[in-house]
Amino acid sequence: MKVDWRVYGGIFLVSLATLMTEVALTRLFSFSIWYHFAYMTISVALLGYGAAGSVYYAVPELTRRGTATALGWSATAAALGLVICLAVVSRVPFDPARLFPGGQFDPWADPHQWLYLVVYYFAVTIPFGCAGLCISIVFGKAPGRIAQLYFSDLVGAALGCGIAVALLAPLGAPGLILLGASLFALSAAFLAWERKALAIGAGALTLALFLGALSLGNAVDPQPSSTKFLARLRAQGAAVLFKKWSPVYRVDVVGSREGKSLRMAKSAAWGVSNRFPGTSPENLVITHDGDASTMLYRFDGNPETFKILDWSVLAVPYLFLSKPDVLVIGVGGGVDIAMALRKGANHVTGVELNPVTVDVLRRHFADYAGHLFDDPRVTLSVDEGRNFVRRTPWLYDLVQLTGIDTLAAVYSGAYVLSESYLYTREAVLDYLNRLKPGGFLSIVRGDKGFADMPPRQVLRLIVIIADALERMGITDPANHLIVVRSHPQGTFIPIYGILVGKSPISDGEVQRLEKHLELTGFEAWHLPGRRVDSPVARVLSLGTADREVFLDKQWLNLGVTTDDRPFFFNFLKWSRLFAPERSRADYTFASGQLVLLAILAQSVVFALLLIVTPLLRFGLRSMDACTSRFLIYFASLGLGFMFIEISYIQRFTLFLGSPVFSLAMVLGALLLSSGIGSFLSSQLAVLRDPSVALKRLFVALVLLNILYVAGLPLLFGAALGSSLAVRFVVAALALAPAGLLLGMFLPVGMRIVAAQTPEAVPWAWAANGVASVVGAILAIVLAMSAGFRSVNLIALGIYALGILAMLDAVRRANPERVA
Repeated sequence: MKVDWRVYGGIFLVSLATLMTEVALTRLFSFSIWYHFAYMTISVALLGYGAAGSVYYAVPELTRRGTATALGWSATAAALGLVICLAVVSRVPFDPARLFPGGQFDPWADPHQWLYLVVYYFAVTIPFGCAGLCISIVFGKAPGRIAQLYFSDLVGAALGCGIAVALLAPLGAPGLILLGASLFALSAAFLAWERKALAIGAGALTLALFLGALSLGNAVDPQPSSTKFLARLRAQGAAVLFKKWSPVYRVDVVGSREGKSLRMAKSAAWGVSNRFPGTSPENLVITHDGDASTMLYRFDGNPETFKILDWSVLAVPYLFLSKPDVLVIGVGGGVDIAMALRKGANHVTGVELNPVTVDVLRRHFADYAGHLFDDPRVTLSVDEGRNFVRRTPWLYDLVQLTGIDTLAAVYSGAYVLSESYLYTREAVLDYLNRLKPGGFLSIVRGDKGFADMPPRQVLRLIVIIADALERMGITDPANHLIVVRSHPQGTFIPIYGILVGKSPISDGEVQRLEKHLELTGFEAWHLPGRRVDSPVARVLSLGTADREVFLDKQWLNLGVTTDDRPFFFNFLKWSRLFAPERSRADYTFASGQLVLLAILAQSVVFALLLIVTPLLRFGLRSMDACTSRFLIYFASLGLGFMFIEISYIQRFTLFLGSPVFSLAMVLGALLLSSGIGSFLSSQLAVLRDPSVALKRLFVALVLLNILYVAGLPLLFGAALGSSLAVRFVVAALALAPAGLLLGMFLPVGMRIVAAQTPEAVPWAWAANGVASVVGAILAIVLAMSAGFRSVNLIALGIYALGILAMLDAVRRANPERVA
């Protein structure tokens, strides 16, 4: 096969389109189905991408009509497959949450969902599998150019990450998918250049799909699952007044056709007292990814509009503050800001992760909100809360977090797979360090117990806060905490207000609160110096050692979450996942963990099946001692690379801010520098001998990780106050050495395989690809259990295992002959 600029360009475009489409589909699935279920589908698609190498190794006849023809048709099939995929996921009513009625898995609750799941699997696997076949064929036909081809592959993937983030807002997820399809078609024109008719047809398809992405992308309106809040609102006759995609969420603004409140009466505010004499003001509902909802009140300038807030849990901190400076983390529909202004705040700083939400408040629905957020006392910042708190030099009288993370998603188990750096011990310390003397941290959450079980989120928060206070040298955290409970009539979930004082809460302040509780009817769950019978009060009565004993005895995981293990919503201990208590599903809602294990199981099974596919044709004779070690080596690279990549993403997220942009930046920087490392692996004299090169690379990787452990905290501390652009440059430069090293392992190994068994190159590539998918999932499971630092250490062990296997293969094959 002649490898020229067209082949390099085709590989570049295939990889770019693949990564871009993966991001777009993840965003689309996050809106249409619960995103932890979306990972099931995406993982199967990526398994198909990686396993294409096994298919090609087992069926080399795929190129019998010519390599250019096979590549052109494969890339064209990927393009057309994406169009079909978009049609399927936009219209097939797959709602996997229906398999978990009440949170408990019931495979026969709605059998149709299994059929829909199979349709989804086929729809997403075909385009990714065809794209993977392009890469596999080129690598198999040109094993001597692996270093350069892998460079094109990784640089394309890096650019795909950046383009996906940049274009999600203007094109929307459907438009981005159509753009990815056009790039697959363009790659077909490059790769099939020798077949003029096929290349011209692919060029015409490119133009049609590109125009479709620009004109039809935002016209495609996928439907959210019926169990999502947006779908329920629409079923009740509500109208979608505004919708927009973003890299963070898809935002929908929904209003009643009659101009009334969508959440009627007292349930239209957080924890409103049953004794509130009025009715709820008119409001709209803002949903994020079809579910996470917040309210936007209509304001005509009449202060009485917000009288309802005086009777909500949100008013509790203002019993003790006068003209405070307030920091609101998670602005949502601006209810916290309205509360602060009503109580005479001197200034309110609102931090909101999603720029579209800020545009809703300040542009699209500014008239509806009475331009409340243009008040000179209000500053809105598009930023990530933890990162903002760490960077800002200002101190506040009140730091407010209200209902960040939707109740519905929490209770569906969706957030089990996500890290939440807002609810870790280090986060609480950051918040408290930003308080003025006499200031308060206020956290308001909805939470529900089950039978004799207490509310788990509240208990875990109390445990985290108590631990943080003790680390500040406070010996009796109970004197710094207030917890109140409100359960308005007609609502399913009680609302809890947790107030943390930087100084001990005085008896006079407690008396003031008690008068407020008498007025509102709120229930005290903990008051300093008072006897209260509640689960929270009992936990706070325990000393540090007794609290640890209490936590060990719980069948739920209520322990302290840290930045190394930030999975706040992972409540069920792995050891109890299949225990009899799990049948109390209304309380545990373990669907997230069950889905995670299902993803891991399906990935491992499919990966093994796909790797052994060639044996079905060639028999065990194709699996000699050296070949088995080749597969171990490349599978180890796939696992190890993903372990390291995910642990690095975790380390850099808090430094950079937005999880979405951090993911794109870290992933892009690692892929780009890995691509450069791949190219250099064939140029550097010190890497000429592959067996010696592997030893040197591993030693360098270990030393670099030691340097990162010691140096990254110092680097982050020094650069944290810099602008985002400067922090991006710092992060890219810090990641470059790791990427360079990681990118060298695969081409060095491929040189060994190409010298000994060149026909096995696609098989080795497949082993690397499918192991990468398994590694991405297994890394999260291990991080939830042992932390990200442990994941990084395990990665080094996996690399060592793979290198030992490859060195043994070299020894068996007479290393003097390896070029």
